[in-house]
Amino acid sequence: MTRLERKMSTSRHLVSFTRRFQVLLVRWSKAMLYQNRIKERRGQLRMTQLKLSQLSGISRSAIAEIEEGKHAPSVYMALDLAQALGVTVEWLFSTP
Repeated sequence: MTRLERKMSTSRHLVSFTRRFQVLLVRWSKAMLYQNRIKERRGQLRMTQLKLSQLSGISRSAIAEIEEGKHAPSVYMALDLAQALGVTVEWLFSTP
């Protein structure tokens, strides 16, 4: 392998790494944006995601995604979750 080929190969690896790092950084920042205390409150009430789903009218899978920070709930979903958990929306989506 010539010096130029090694340099180009290293350059491609660096670009690939940079892209992967940027994707991870975006995922991490989104997760930080959507932090919530749903799981904490469910634990206090000894409530399952299924029970919360039944009380709030929101699917269990949507609740799981919201808890994990993968999905930001709509205003209506946030209100329904807060009501089902007996807390305010502000408390539910504040940092612990």
